[in-house]
Amino acid sequence: MLDVVCVGHILYDTRSYVDEFPKPDKTSFVKGTITHSIGGSATNVACNLAKLGNKTALIGKIGFDDHGQYLLQQLKFYGVESKYVKITTEKPTGVSMIVVDKSGEPLMFEMIGANEPLTKQDVSKDCIKEASHLHMSGTTLETLAFVSKLAKKMKKTVSFDPGRTKSQAGFKKLYPILKNVDFLITNKVEATRIASFKETEFQGAIEFLKKKLKGKTIIVKSGKEKTLVFSKEKNFAVSTVKVKVVDTIGAGDAFTSGFLHTFLKGLELEECIKFANVCGALKVTREGAAGLPLKDEVYSFYKKVCKKVKVEEV
Repeated sequence: MLDVVCVGHILYDTRSYVDEFPKPDKTSFVKGTITHSIGGSATNVACNLAKLGNKTALIGKIGFDDHGQYLLQQLKFYGVESKYVKITTEKPTGVSMIVVDKSGEPLMFEMIGANEPLTKQDVSKDCIKEASHLHMSGTTLETLAFVSKLAKKMKKTVSFDPGRTKSQAGFKKLYPILKNVDFLITNKVEATRIASFKETEFQGAIEFLKKKLKGKTIIVKSGKEKTLVFSKEKNFAVSTVKVKVVDTIGAGDAFTSGFLHTFLKGLELEECIKFANVCGALKVTREGAAGLPLKDEVYSFYKKVCKKVKVEEV
């Protein structure tokens, strides 16, 4: 049995660190060397969960090329089941070029490549059946609607993080997916986009989503700020911990990994969010999109700082 199957993008990340982003027609020099690693939101979650000791699998698509072979090797290294990953000769493996400044903020250029379209035929029903939970991130909307409906028919729990791009599709296009989820995981800007509100109208967007998605849990990540949670039982906010920021890429995915890891253990929602916030904070101290450390280090850090993480009603 699998704990979690993740559906979404698989990317070959190249990563550079600079003091400042260059202005047009100017040069910023890279500190150290240009590095590469596995990436893509769904992939990051699968890898991080595997580090935490969960059994995970990934559904996505790569190209028949060197980048694709590297990504398969990385999935094997992390212990993520990769037999459900499709390989195509029609498009190259997706690539993300990331530049991070001294504050840890990223500038990103992404080639989707083989990741889309991810079709219904690319999805293994056996993989969904084998897993306890389905986690989805931004990829082909029609396929996400299909796979989320399939998971609910199989009585699986479902989470969805639409990300920057897919959140712009708006509520009407996303509803065939949203109606099947148990957890919508997003941030403030994405929440307004999902609800088709202006970015300055977050509270209105949340009230809209709470009304339209009755009984579902909406989790709003806020980076350094408090995470907001709106559930059937209660609404609450959870603080995070201060850390030295090195690289914010993948922080949200580390948060999701921590949340799903504790949710599958049967912990209360407040405790799941506390652990998730600590995972997100720990990740930003490390380089790489799937940069959450191994389980022992994560739990050691959590034990050290958990009393600093506070829960309050909103």
